[in-house]
Amino acid sequence: MDIRLNWLHLKNFKGIKDYMLTIGGKNATVKSDNGKGKTTLEDAFLWLVFDKNADNSAKFSVKPLDETGQEIHFLETEVEAQLSVDGKPLLLKKVLTEDWVKPRGEAQKQFKGNKTAYFFDEVPVGANVYKEKISELIDEDTFKLITNPLYFNLFYKVGKLTDWQSRRNLLFEMCDTLTDEDIVAAKPELTKLPEILDGKSVDDRKVILKQSIKKLDEQIRAIGPKIDENNRLIPETPVDYSEAEKQIGKLKAELDGIETELANAGRVAEEYRQKQQKLNVLNVKLETLKTELTNAANKDRRGLIDEKNSLENEKYDLETQIRNLTGRIESLKQSVETYKADRQMLLEEYRSIKTDMEEAHKSEFVEPDEGNFVCPTCGQDLPEETKEEKLADMREKFETAKAANITTLENALKQNIANGKNVKANLDSATKAIEHETAYLAEQQDRLKKVNARLAELEKELAKPTVQPDYESNADYKDLLNQAEALLAELTAPPEDTTAALRQRKQEVMAQIEDCNHILHGRETVDNAKARIKELMQSEKDLSAQKSQLEGQLNLLELFERTKAEMLTDVINRKFKHVRFKLFDIQINGGIVPCCETLINTNGRWVPYSDGNSAGKINAGLDIINALSGHYGVWAPIWIDNAESVNELTEVKAQVIRLIVSKDKKLRVEVEK
Repeated sequence: MDIRLNWLHLKNFKGIKDYMLTIGGKNATVKSDNGKGKTTLEDAFLWLVFDKNADNSAKFSVKPLDETGQEIHFLETEVEAQLSVDGKPLLLKKVLTEDWVKPRGEAQKQFKGNKTAYFFDEVPVGANVYKEKISELIDEDTFKLITNPLYFNLFYKVGKLTDWQSRRNLLFEMCDTLTDEDIVAAKPELTKLPEILDGKSVDDRKVILKQSIKKLDEQIRAIGPKIDENNRLIPETPVDYSEAEKQIGKLKAELDGIETELANAGRVAEEYRQKQQKLNVLNVKLETLKTELTNAANKDRRGLIDEKNSLENEKYDLETQIRNLTGRIESLKQSVETYKADRQMLLEEYRSIKTDMEEAHKSEFVEPDEGNFVCPTCGQDLPEETKEEKLADMREKFETAKAANITTLENALKQNIANGKNVKANLDSATKAIEHETAYLAEQQDRLKKVNARLAELEKELAKPTVQPDYESNADYKDLLNQAEALLAELTAPPEDTTAALRQRKQEVMAQIEDCNHILHGRETVDNAKARIKELMQSEKDLSAQKSQLEGQLNLLELFERTKAEMLTDVINRKFKHVRFKLFDIQINGGIVPCCETLINTNGRWVPYSDGNSAGKINAGLDIINALSGHYGVWAPIWIDNAESVNELTEVKAQVIRLIVSKDKKLRVEVEK
């Protein structure tokens, strides 16, 4: 597909008020001094197609600005172009207008934003439809790749990939005819590659192999310290384990003899302890019998003591009762005085109520004076019949009030009498209680005198000395005493206690046996250590063999990558005339690191794109555009800004529009014939 620009019309776009670029699909050169609108033409074309400028940015001002840098309002920004697509004309148009709204109640309109109208082949369409139709014509990235010589090396980036990864993948797309089978066929030693990959990619298998080798290295490094650790368990001087076994036999025999002696010494000590216990029992019986004999000899005295204890308890109880009775009587006397005062008050109240009742019964209705029968409205005397009605009403009200007053006084009198009866009952009860408590108090005081008198008599009796009986005259006491004296004689010479020394020797022998066992246990430790060292050395040998095998597989994968790098680089570079691509870095250790660096031929030497001059970069970009256009089968107008830096452009099949700085004060267009 061959896309060419026939003409481009700008109205109020950036610094251009109205300009028509007409080139009829041919190569053209636009010349002018700086700041006269050359780059604006390219910006306008790209804004029309993709809403971006020549710097691949969507954030730029398309509207004209005044001298203060503010947008000039009430203008329409319009860009229209006619393209030729495989010889057929296609009109594209975009118009940016301002949206002004006058709010209710406001005198001035307010700016609400911009609106954009789209036209595709003269048909008005929405923004999404416009973008879809442009995308159907040509993809945005593809268009920029084949129309901007700098885009591939400066702006091209796909998704989350880096810029060099994006360029590298694109180059690989251009040589997708080279397969892994072709690379394996180029090197006979790569025939085992499919078996190593086992369905995985080279990169994935390399990661797996490196991880496995790393784990093997860690395992191998861990073996050395383990061998050293087990070597430290083997003594430098050989140990005679048979001597330790003999010594254990002797010590165990000695330990058995000590155990026998300890058992015998324990039996003798136990017999001695039993005799001591029996003597203690006899002594307890002797003391008990002495107490019984003493109590029997002082039997009467014991009764006196018991009587004294009983009387002292009784005395305490009587004194407590007397104190409580005294307080109770005093409290009752206070209550009697209170009841008497209440009774006197009620009596006075009774007399007052009786007087009020007598007066109430005697009261009579008294007719009012004639002057009280006057009309309250006119002031004249009321008629006679009205006077009678009023008198009857007044008499009725008087009688009603009199009856109510008498009833109230009667109720009050009844309540007074009831209260008086209650007070009298309480007074009588308190008076009787005082008489009863006073009589009981006298009884208790009399009892207390008698108790005190008897206690004085007992004190005199108990002050006399106690009787000491002759214990040995008692046959039971004499028998117990003889038994105790016989046991005491047997216990005067206790057996020699050798248990402490025997236990000490036992501990010493057991410690010696433990030392011998430790030596013999060391033999087991040494044997285990030697076996473990042998096992570790074999494991190290096996792991090293596995590592060597995996390293061989990794080397084969790296050989594949180097071969692939050489073949891919050769295939890709054959598609270009003036540039080369460095797609792989060979490290010192032979490893392959992917990269993508554009190289430019400068005076017969290849230099990185970043080190090239402007002319070299532009021609390198044109060479890349040639290859990409051929790959995609699409040619589109190529805009070359600062084209004055290139004396001779690389020949391309697409339409070329050069933008050159000159001394012209207005845009001057030269179209090739």
